Amino acid sequence: MGDSIDDISIIVLGSLNTDIFGVGVERMLKPGELSFGGEARIGAGGKSRNIAQMTATLLEKGTVAMIGRTSKDPYELWKIPIIALENSGVNTKYIKRFHYDECGKMPGIALIPVDKKGENQIYVLPGINEDFCPEDVEDAKPLFEKAKKNKGLVALTLEMPMQTARYAIQTAHEYELPVFLDAGGIREGEDYDAILREAPHIHLIKMNQ
Repeated sequence: MGDSIDDISIIVLGSLNTDIFGVGVERMLKPGELSFGGEARIGAGGKSRNIAQMTATLLEKGTVAMIGRTSKDPYELWKIPIIALENSGVNTKYIKRFHYDECGKMPGIALIPVDKKGENQIYVLPGINEDFCPEDVEDAKPLFEKAKKNKGLVALTLEMPMQTARYAIQTAHEYELPVFLDAGGIREGEDYDAILREAPHIHLIKMNQ
């Protein structure tokens, strides 16, 4: 799709992952165990990426844009979430694409075994998502300008570095854009007081479920 951002009203920031599933495994294993069976599947993931795609399916093409990072890995796993976004009508102009040889990091990957009862485990390997930084948000300010003109909003999750989440919220406030925060991505032991200090600039907080 084209790179025009004139109609952008929704900005989504955060992680893009490629999800690798092991579906129909007999059971969740204990340390050191080995099991055979199940089916491998690969799909697009990342909480922020999912929000961008779901939002785009409800709106006109060209109204949703995503900001993030990915790495062009040798196995081309990076293409899966990007293609899914573009097929749903999301503008991906401000998703930075680094070459693996340049950054030395894989794209975000989630390993997800799902047993026959539907229970799962999720191992998120964030890869280059961990390098998503305030500069990436700064470089995407033309999106904020358009979203302000179009009376839009900003959505993000906590699957990103804390300082980047704070900067995104502060930038949205600078452009008078409401912020919708999905708390998905919270890590055990992390201090989220810095995010709570931005609460006056957050329109809605959706708890992760």
